[in-house]
Amino acid sequence: MINKIMKTKICSKCKKRKKLNKFGIDKNRKNKLTYKCKLCRNEWIRNHQRKPEIKAKRREYEIKNKKRITERNKNWVKRYYKKYPEKMEKKRKQARKLSKIYYEKNKENVKKYRKRYYQENKR
Repeated sequence: MINKIMKTKICSKCKKRKKLNKFGIDKNRKNKLTYKCKLCRNEWIRNHQRKPEIKAKRREYEIKNKKRITERNKNWVKRYYKKYPEKMEKKRKQARKLSKIYYEKNKENVKKYRKRYYQENKR
């Protein structure tokens, strides 16, 4: 139930009246808001996803649909890169900087790893 004058809504889980910004967006609903507040929804998701039977189903789905999921993720990344090129360039620069710092701190370990990797993977 939405009170348009007060800009509030009652959460169907906790039954408390809250501001509209405390509810998530659901484009399929008439008022475009979720029926549970963000706190109740997050609590439900945390509890629901920790159940062993849910974890098993999700893992089974991921194994069964690995190619499809990978392809969907790749497409999402491509769209994101096109949409936010300046953000991605900033992240790349930051990653390079952190990589250099890590390499300087762990030169010997990195060299050992690279040598071992080369030996194990050369053709």
